[in-house]
Amino acid sequence: MAGESPEIRRSREILVEALRIHDLLEAQASLVTAATETENVHAFGIGHLLHNIFRKRLITNKEIAASRILEMVFEFETSRNPDRTINRHRFICALKRLGIVDNTLSDRALKPAGTTPCVKALGALIADRSQVPFDQIASSSRTKPVVKARFQAIWVMRVVCGHSLTMIGSHMGNRDHTTILNSINKVGLTMETNMGYRKEMESLCEKADTIGVMQNRNILLRQSRLVH
Repeated sequence: MAGESPEIRRSREILVEALRIHDLLEAQASLVTAATETENVHAFGIGHLLHNIFRKRLITNKEIAASRILEMVFEFETSRNPDRTINRHRFICALKRLGIVDNTLSDRALKPAGTTPCVKALGALIADRSQVPFDQIASSSRTKPVVKARFQAIWVMRVVCGHSLTMIGSHMGNRDHTTILNSINKVGLTMETNMGYRKEMESLCEKADTIGVMQNRNILLRQSRLVH
């Protein structure tokens, strides 16, 4: 629409395309077909997730239409973040804040199976951002850069992937679940008081979640090539 910023226009396009993916899946199209129908990973991830929460009956208002949900999220997101383009992680946050789904549900509960990033990919992402190798992140080192990167890894594994405290501990040098829980609590408290840190962690979660969607879509595209 006239006067819209490029980011708002792009978000609108993504959500329109997401509705088309949702409708394809509702019409019993396969995931392989849906993955080949769009080149936009965000549209695929949001459309797939929207289909999943309807299928699992996770919507609080059973009468609401998918198109209306997308309109509500668009209005909410573009009013709060007009300079940012929508992605699946932010879409999930909006669903919870708008009460479209129960805000006590974990992100993992809303996501379709197989769409969270693998630990190897997360390790590579955080190592690249922090410039700390993943073996050091999982080590006993207490230097400031390593501890910061370790907290990032733990937070993303919990929030984006929904891993148990025990599983996270096993990837973090076999740390016990109490240590992992304390790390999560520290990150949460810091995010409440430090807006810069909050934005940094939200950006990291968005990137990690997008990697999970990309990995899933790439698998489906490979299956498509095998079929054809």
